[in-house]
Amino acid sequence: EAPRSFATAQVQAGFDSGVAENTAVPSIHQSNAFEFRSLSEARDLFALRRDGNIYSRAANPTVLVFEKRVAELEGGIAAAVEHLSGRKPQSYHNDHSRPERPVIRTLEDEIGRVVRARVTNPKWIAGVMRHGYKGAFEIAASVDYLFAFAATTHAVKDHHFDAVHAAFIEDETVRAFMAEANPAALRETAARLAEALARGLWKPKSNSAGLLLAELSGDVR
Repeated sequence: EAPRSFATAQVQAGFDSGVAENTAVPSIHQSNAFEFRSLSEARDLFALRRDGNIYSRAANPTVLVFEKRVAELEGGIAAAVEHLSGRKPQSYHNDHSRPERPVIRTLEDEIGRVVRARVTNPKWIAGVMRHGYKGAFEIAASVDYLFAFAATTHAVKDHHFDAVHAAFIEDETVRAFMAEANPAALRETAARLAEALARGLWKPKSNSAGLLLAELSGDVR
């Protein structure tokens, strides 16, 4: 496979052919496609004649893919500017959810808003827990994107990581759910937080955070 240019890599970020969920989203817009081995397989899946992955609007993986691309695009630009100029850039996020009243926030403020309103929101967590394996995957993916922003933009603060750690690792109910529904997602979540700790991206309030994360991620030495 020929190497992709920087621009192509950014546009196609998040696209992984042949993944377990059979999602294929080749361009950066709110749309989606799915991979099937044959037309008959697709017909049987949507007719519920065989087990497999199909998605409703509520369980559509498009949002996760889009979030991954935004993290890689915004974070990549910030990292490139800092590398070339030697100065940390100030990043902004445009919120046009209400077109009549657009809001411009710093990336740090936007990350804080998303962490509070969605990622660590008990209602969001309860909602994804109803989806079992896929819900645990969404939790792990959210932590992964938070880590990406931390590594490339330094816009993720200690209290953001503390809130995520409290919601998914310290909370025994959520931790037990992930351990049962999707053990790999729990390991990945713990590993990402442990890496943030090791790289100096996060200084946790809890002195014992590192030990528990090492145990859950399987990195006990």
